Amino acid sequence: NYEVAEVQLAVPEIYSNKKEKTAPVQKNTWTVNENGNILEIMNSEKDGYSFHKVKGTLQGIWRAGNNLLLQDVELGTWRAPTDNDRHIKDIWGLFEDNRSGWNMNKLFQKCYDFGWKQEHDCFHVYCQGSLAGVARSPFMKYQMDYKIYKDGKLQIA
Repeated sequence: NYEVAEVQLAVPEIYSNKKEKTAPVQKNTWTVNENGNILEIMNSEKDGYSFHKVKGTLQGIWRAGNNLLLQDVELGTWRAPTDNDRHIKDIWGLFEDNRSGWNMNKLFQKCYDFGWKQEHDCFHVYCQGSLAGVARSPFMKYQMDYKIYKDGKLQIA
């Protein structure tokens, strides 16, 4: 019943909303570009998001023309097993025996349906897919919903 540790971190201010009251507010113009397997939703300041339509993954978070992501955002279920997991870790697919396990340490993400639509206040990007270990039946189905609002915010469900 005592505090073991405490930390307080300063959150840096990345974007400032400080504008003069006399300055006119400019609306960004948003465009949607589908180029092959890539869907890009960008505004006039080159801020936006890009998605891989076949994989169903978020591929880029763009700010001033620069991608902030090093790789695609993918779902995952793997965590390192602990000693309490000694009876289940072989089923998960760990160590040398990947033939009898679920291969959760080597996931494959499959996208069944990908699309987008423009709504009143946002762009709605959706993906339905599943997760499976390599060469295994899916153990999880999912639906991802991305909403990109006209102020540039991204909501993921």
